[in-house]
Amino acid sequence: MINSDKVGHTFWIDQNGIFQSAPTFADGTPDLDNAIPVEDWEGDDLTIEEFTDVIRIFQRLSSRRVTGVGGTGINSAGIHQDSKGNFYFNPVTVD
Repeated sequence: MINSDKVGHTFWIDQNGIFQSAPTFADGTPDLDNAIPVEDWEGDDLTIEEFTDVIRIFQRLSSRRVTGVGGTGINSAGIHQDSKGNFYFNPVTVD
């Protein structure tokens, strides 16, 4: 999972390959009860900076998935599984 301070959401790719997001609490943890696929976002348009941030996060997550870093089925230290079956690293914050 990767947190975006610009968008206020945490992002990850779930075990089905779906790019997901959830609002991020002030303590940096994701609000997984309100998680939705990014493709289902509605409402306010993103600024260019926010859009660029989301694209960069998707690229980083995709790279992790392809290389096996942070992908599903990895039982290394730091990998967690949420109640919906999604695997993720401890969140990091994007500058």
